[in-house]
Amino acid sequence: MKQILTSIILFAVAIAAMAQNKAEIIVSYDSSFPNKFGKINTGKMSLLASTTEAKYFNNLSLWVDSLESTPEGKAQYMEIIQKACMTIEPDGSVSFDMRKGPTKPTNSYVFTDLAKDCLTH
Repeated sequence: MKQILTSIILFAVAIAAMAQNKAEIIVSYDSSFPNKFGKINTGKMSLLASTTEAKYFNNLSLWVDSLESTPEGKAQYMEIIQKACMTIEPDGSVSFDMRKGPTKPTNSYVFTDLAKDCLTH
């Protein structure tokens, strides 16, 4: 009985040790930072980390950059911006306020790769 219990414990410890090598953590939080015009931008930032690498980025910037990476995505992004920024007035006139659209608050991405001993910004 002792041998079976010991074997089960060793097996569980081995599984836990192997799982730690593949463990990942995702941390998301709200961030505030000044832009080049002195106004405060807010946004969701994310950190994805494992035992060998980490990625830090702004969620909206990643979404915009992903859309802009293809011609179809660029067209879709422009349509989203148009709809978000357009206001139809009661008299039927149309106005655009580009501050309403989903624009990238930051261009910063930080990647670390421990295996290559590399930090990319």
